[in-house]
Amino acid sequence: MSAHQRTGNVLSFGSMNQDNDHPATQATRQRQAPHRTDRLPSISQQHLLPLGLYLLLALLLTYPLIAHFNTALPGDGRDAWQNYWDYWWLRTALASGQNPYQTPLLYAPYGAPLYLHTLNPFNGLLSLPVQIAFGLPAAYNFVVIFSLVLTAYTAYLLVSYLTGKRLAGFVGGIIVGYGSYQMAHLLGHANLIAAEGLPLYLLCLLIATEKGGRQRLLAISGAIGAILLLALCDWQYLLFAALLTAVYLPLLMIRQRTIMSLVPALAIGVGGLLLILPLLIPTARELAATATTRPAVLGAESFSADLLSLITPSPIQHWWGAQAEQVGGRAIAPAVERSIFLGILPLLLAGIGLWLRRRQAWPWAVLAVIFTLLALGPVLQIAGQSYPAIPMPYRLLQQIPGVNLARVPARFGLLVTLCLAILAGFGLAGLQERFPRLQLQRVQRVALPLLVATLLAEHFATPYPLTFVQEPAFYRQLAASDEPGAVLELPFSITRASSLMGQTVHQRPIIGGYLSRPLAYPILELPPFAELTESTNEITPAFTADTGRWLLHYAGVRWLVILRTDPKLNQREIAAYLRNYAEPTPLYEDTQMTVYQPRTPVDPQFALRPTIGWHALEPLADQRLMRWLAQSANLETWSFSDHAQSGTLQFEAWSFHVPRRLVVSIDGQAVAEWQVAEPKTYTVPLTLAPGQHTITLTTLDPAERPNRTVGGADDRLVAIGVTGVTLR
Repeated sequence: MSAHQRTGNVLSFGSMNQDNDHPATQATRQRQAPHRTDRLPSISQQHLLPLGLYLLLALLLTYPLIAHFNTALPGDGRDAWQNYWDYWWLRTALASGQNPYQTPLLYAPYGAPLYLHTLNPFNGLLSLPVQIAFGLPAAYNFVVIFSLVLTAYTAYLLVSYLTGKRLAGFVGGIIVGYGSYQMAHLLGHANLIAAEGLPLYLLCLLIATEKGGRQRLLAISGAIGAILLLALCDWQYLLFAALLTAVYLPLLMIRQRTIMSLVPALAIGVGGLLLILPLLIPTARELAATATTRPAVLGAESFSADLLSLITPSPIQHWWGAQAEQVGGRAIAPAVERSIFLGILPLLLAGIGLWLRRRQAWPWAVLAVIFTLLALGPVLQIAGQSYPAIPMPYRLLQQIPGVNLARVPARFGLLVTLCLAILAGFGLAGLQERFPRLQLQRVQRVALPLLVATLLAEHFATPYPLTFVQEPAFYRQLAASDEPGAVLELPFSITRASSLMGQTVHQRPIIGGYLSRPLAYPILELPPFAELTESTNEITPAFTADTGRWLLHYAGVRWLVILRTDPKLNQREIAAYLRNYAEPTPLYEDTQMTVYQPRTPVDPQFALRPTIGWHALEPLADQRLMRWLAQSANLETWSFSDHAQSGTLQFEAWSFHVPRRLVVSIDGQAVAEWQVAEPKTYTVPLTLAPGQHTITLTTLDPAERPNRTVGGADDRLVAIGVTGVTLR
């Protein structure tokens, strides 16, 4: 079928069979003036009927969620809380006029940027009316059902357009919308099941490159809107759209024997870039400002698809998932990421499509192979066994700045599934054309339910696991008060997703916070998070319990919450923690938690810790410890007080081999300079405001390698030696 045969009537839903009538019948229909009264049945058949059927399937496949719509979430209670929090935070931010991409409620006392976090504000905005009317659990569930239905529907539109068959489109929607990828990520990745933008983008791209006039303009506008939708759901899906375009366009130009397809594609790219630029610029700045780097090969390997994952049923499949896990369980990736089972029936239909409609199907087969190779990650894995000697194309993506932040290659399985749905659609359309009896309504009344049931059976996970929303009683009490302060949950974990759920109840800042991209968090290097030692093992003084009390005070912690049912709770460790940092009498206690007030710190103090630029610790002859610096080295410095306090920085320093100039700076401002030669004690008076500061020691003269100057094997660059650093 040529592009010119894909006309608007291809989406008439009617008897679930595309009415590709005889040309004479089509001409007669085109000469007849359309009646306005015919438009409603046409809309119902093309759109409302498939939407209604997809909704019924979504409610069936997520059952018993519909019975607990206001009290439970689908999934395992981990990442679901992250998206749950996202929707709550978006409403909170908009209600208070704050930037949703910057929250003061996580990583107290600093706050956290959310540009690299999977905030998915489109879903958050979608949830707002339901949040207001029915509450947060119902809003979350509305979003996931909406995403399942709309992903299936946009895939239906795409496959119908390509095949010219509504039945093929409907089946394609089921393959994409309710396959193993979607049902596995329903466990908690609401941002990932919101995949409706990908089929929509691809459909608009195809129309823009194949049509002209008004249709092209509308398609270009639709594709640009889809780019915005993808950017507001998940950056990785925007990358998928870019890769789809980059790989499909050359194939299209080969088939069309012209480069004119580049013109609408370029218009889409430029328009989409301009539209998302206000979000892309601060995201790029945040990327440059943080320590976030591309995942290592081994890191990406841990989230890559195993080759057997493509043909092994998902572990959450109801009937044979447990047996399949005995095979798939040998894969390295976690179950939620390796669940990309394509299905036997879709693979059979795809093979038929390649045979019966090979001229149309071959580009999608090429795309399916390419995205399968990318899903396999940087190292080929088969049944949990890695083959590093076989180079994989994903390593090329790891060399592209920005793109290399994607850490889960297995998610390319969504693109594989999308291409498979198109190929299966070609197969079903080809069978209808080869065997005309398949287009009879009496045949379809029997065949269609069997076909749908078989497709769903391969991924069937009903009853779907649920996590019930249980709001701690103390957090409800806290929400009713106006007392300020931050919450620290113990045992402390930066990846406890339920802490985000708790925050939606008590609405106070928390220490830490489960983000998609962990951030640098300096307070974790000091007590009460770092261990206390009786003697110093550094060039700086040992930390004391009062250091930890001051840090809690600095972070604004008002409530120490002991989670009594946490499996990681160590009773001996928590008892020592409470002796050092908590008042003896609990503020609140029940079967879930015990809450304490932090102990009040006593005398103001300073804390010091070496960070970057130092060589490893070395012992001196008198058993003291020292460190060398080569050019510049930092001391992380904390002034613990409620007001600015004065003190004296003191340290002993000497220069290697020859005298050198040494400059001391506070937060980038030089405050002292000396010529350093033999060991000598240096002092610097200073005044520091409350909070964190950086003291930098910098030599203005070149460092030397000891093995080139005095002999030996030490080839490090060294300049200044330092020991006995204090700030009093």
